[in-house]
Amino acid sequence: MSVIPLTTTGPDPTVMQDPSKFDPQGTTILILELEEAQLADERASNVCYDLRVGSKYRDHRDRNVREIPNDGVVTLRPGSALIIQTEEYLHLPSQLYGTIASKVSLLELGLSSTFSKVDPGYPGHLLITLFNLGQTTVRLRRGERFCALTLYRVAPGARIYKKGPKEITATPAKQPRRGLRAWLESRVEAHLILATMALMVVTFLLMAVELVRLISAIRHRSG
Repeated sequence: MSVIPLTTTGPDPTVMQDPSKFDPQGTTILILELEEAQLADERASNVCYDLRVGSKYRDHRDRNVREIPNDGVVTLRPGSALIIQTEEYLHLPSQLYGTIASKVSLLELGLSSTFSKVDPGYPGHLLITLFNLGQTTVRLRRGERFCALTLYRVAPGARIYKKGPKEITATPAKQPRRGLRAWLESRVEAHLILATMALMVVTFLLMAVELVRLISAIRHRSG
């Protein structure tokens, strides 16, 4: 398995933008919404392509899929995790396989993406989970680069992906089922809280009764 240099020019381009010319059995990846400036930069390596923040995301703790306008931002607070759809639409041919890694510049800010794979034959936007492991809030703009795609050539015989593109769903992950011990502990904790509150009320009433008794005694003596 060898790393594929990414280029749109020359006798053997490995990246194309015209769906009508894409060969599912070939060695050229289709990338729509490609940021061509990345591949044209002679100072940068062309063994990876930085994917950008797209039009949709969902917080792992939220049910709602949210839209990101062209000039919008997403906010990652400390401890948060967002599923972000890439700006780019990819279609990998049967002879290419992709991996997704974090960007060093974002790691310095505390942001880390999940290490993911892109199977041969996959068509669609990618869904990348981004974590804020730092202690400060970070905001990313729509279209900002946030993870890196690297392509590899695969040996003959690899089965291609046939399940269709991934979409961000509006259903969060189910909470794990609580065991009997956790259920009992929660009930005991609730009863302890109620008992403490009841004890406080009784103590207050006893203090009020004692205060009334002392006031009556004082009045009786002064009378």
